Amino acid sequence: MDPRSEVLDLFQSVARALSPTQALGLLRSAGVLSGVLDSAGATHVVAIGKPAPAQMEAWVRVVDPHVNRKGKRIAVGKGSGVHDGDHPAPGPASFAAGAWLLEQVRSFAAEDIAVFLISGGASSLAELPLVPGDESRIIELNRRAQMEGWSIQETNPARAVLSSLKAGGLAADCPARRQLTLWTCDVPGNDARLVGSGPSLFWEPLSLLSARAREALGGRAESADLIAHRARVKRELLSREADFVRLSGVEEAEGAVQAWAAARRMAAVRIPVNDSRGGAEAVAQFAEAIIASKVSCPTLWFSVGEAPFPMSAEGPGRGGRCSEWTLRLADYLAENVGFQTVPRAVGAYATDGDDGNSGLSGGWLAPPKIRDDSQLRAAVHQALGARDSGGWLESIGHALPGGRTETNVMDLRFAIS
Repeated sequence: MDPRSEVLDLFQSVARALSPTQALGLLRSAGVLSGVLDSAGATHVVAIGKPAPAQMEAWVRVVDPHVNRKGKRIAVGKGSGVHDGDHPAPGPASFAAGAWLLEQVRSFAAEDIAVFLISGGASSLAELPLVPGDESRIIELNRRAQMEGWSIQETNPARAVLSSLKAGGLAADCPARRQLTLWTCDVPGNDARLVGSGPSLFWEPLSLLSARAREALGGRAESADLIAHRARVKRELLSREADFVRLSGVEEAEGAVQAWAAARRMAAVRIPVNDSRGGAEAVAQFAEAIIASKVSCPTLWFSVGEAPFPMSAEGPGRGGRCSEWTLRLADYLAENVGFQTVPRAVGAYATDGDDGNSGLSGGWLAPPKIRDDSQLRAAVHQALGARDSGGWLESIGHALPGGRTETNVMDLRFAIS
């Protein structure tokens, strides 16, 4: 199999394994959803996140035929229709979607059940300021986080301080006494607080604020509005009967990668990468592990995560984390050992099929495409300088197609020998 076909096959295999249709079917068969199916009250379903439309479609197809009394079906995501929010940073559409979402959940009755399908991207797609008129402050906070390359562990607690929906705020405003959250994990460590900033889960964002996040928030981190809001959210959620079930996440993604490699009699080597220290260091960790490897058989090296790269305001190009990772990994290998001496393909793709503003899901590079290391490095530096990593990969035929994949469990970074 040629490198392009191999990479596409890996991409498609992982996407199929993470399908919400499969995950919801397993939960229903295991009886996890029995309380939802047999409720005397209405069962409302609220999906928020980049794959929210696909997850809602899966729920309607797999679960709804067995629901005793159907309530509202609400989706805020990308491709959900008139209630799409802005992504990767909140904007006017996000604030409109947040206001509409709050209006909808407030209409539920106390005897109803609210099911929240929460996935990555929810933090940006649906937003509502805690302090009226704070929209510009929220936009500026997200702009700074992007420009400085904050990790999701640093960004989402800061977002929650300014939001009326995050850190349990949405669930607190939902009158339904019984609530079930099915979450698709797109953060390291399976931390449900950080998935979509945990709108249906009480957690305390102040305890997770970094020094620069606290500085960026100014006095908002100690405001009377925030203190009163957090006390109300805690009080309300103590009166709810809430359950939390992980729909899918990193473990399922890694299992799918290992199954793909085993089917091809390849060794699968997971490389632990600390994304919280920034994209450049994460790339170096990944590359050094490959360089140090002593393998005597076909091997797939991989890691699952999201490496933040500082985003320049300059440059008209198209790109995202995955295309940037691919170029930086190739550049590191070319500089340190020569790109021709290492795996026959390296790359990365977003499991949600949406890599930044590129319109792609990611990309890959193979040594035969550019045989001269200096030529490769010059082309890579030019593309990175123009913020056009995705555009450049597409121009040489090494882009992975974008499009809805029904899930979002971070990025898969890989190298194939």
